[in-house]
Amino acid sequence: MQIQSKRSLALTGVVVMLLSLLAFAFWGGLGAMVPVRADPNTRYVDGATGSDDSDCSKAADPCATIGYALTQAMESDQILVAVGTYLETLDIQSDRLIIRGGYTKSGSTWSRLGGETIVDADGADSQVVTVSPGNTILMEGFTIQGANHVSDSGGGLFINGATALISDTVIRDNVTGGSGGGIYFENTVAAVAPQVSLINSTVTGNTADGAGGFQSQSGVSLLVSIENSDFADNNGDTTVSLYAPSFGLVGGRVYNNTITGDKAVEVGGSGYISGTAIMSHTSSALWIWDGSVLEAENLTVRNNLGGIVNRSVLTLTSSLIEDNKGGGWPLVTSVNEGAPGTERLLMEGCILRGNIDVPGVVSIGGIAQVWNTAISGNETYLRNGDIIGIG
Repeated sequence: MQIQSKRSLALTGVVVMLLSLLAFAFWGGLGAMVPVRADPNTRYVDGATGSDDSDCSKAADPCATIGYALTQAMESDQILVAVGTYLETLDIQSDRLIIRGGYTKSGSTWSRLGGETIVDADGADSQVVTVSPGNTILMEGFTIQGANHVSDSGGGLFINGATALISDTVIRDNVTGGSGGGIYFENTVAAVAPQVSLINSTVTGNTADGAGGFQSQSGVSLLVSIENSDFADNNGDTTVSLYAPSFGLVGGRVYNNTITGDKAVEVGGSGYISGTAIMSHTSSALWIWDGSVLEAENLTVRNNLGGIVNRSVLTLTSSLIEDNKGGGWPLVTSVNEGAPGTERLLMEGCILRGNIDVPGVVSIGGIAQVWNTAISGNETYLRNGDIIGIG
């Protein structure tokens, strides 16, 4: 289904611009910064042949562990890590650091030929990777697993007041007693505009009391960008929790997660969701909390126990909501919470079809507009049907 209004096309442009600016500031801008040293080094790590007795700067004489290489790295270094499994946890404290996995070593030649580079916490009560405040890192080509961090939040990655671009990475099978089984992002140090970007990655099999996949904790100046990444088979009260003044969730899928609460994706801030599928949950798909502003387009909401609950301001365009069943709220609910003069819902170019046993299809409280939207083949269990209920 491709129904795009001028408004949705503008939204797409804004989302792309947001992601491009973040990538530039993060990666392009990284290279544009003047390093502390004029000749930043490359450090090499190979668990099979290396030894932690040098500064890791010789391709033919790598170090054995990533943690040791981090102690040798200086600002603007890059660390290349060979394929293999590394039983360790990492505390990243060097600024403007690039860490890449997936390399194969042949003599003094290092080639990125693929294969897994696994960082495994081996059941430690710790995050697998911690990024300390004030730092900027790029990390790509890893599998991050094995945390049993029951004493606090953050399983795979814990990022506080730092900027991190994580790409082509699998974050799996981590446990936390708090939130963010895969990734936890906060800013308790009042850092200026810390950013997290997750690109072309998979977050799967993680467990948390709070968000099983990703948690950004409401705070000062957080910016979150998630692009073309999947969240599947995680366990928690929710899966993706976006509490941030500014965020973008573009592409990818949130599907088949085990939800102990009543929502798969929750929003507490202002931002965009575009081209994302939220599917196969025993909970509502999407929840927008009070005080939030969400613009969403080209969503697929399918086979959930409930659809979208909006307690604030939602623009929903060109989206498909189908084959959902049941739930405690009407399929698309817009609740009038504390701002009766504000337009709560604009829905344009959407299709709602084939949903069964729902307590109403569209429920509107407050000011709303519904344009060019098809509602067909739905079954409600209410006595009067309530295809559209206006309060």
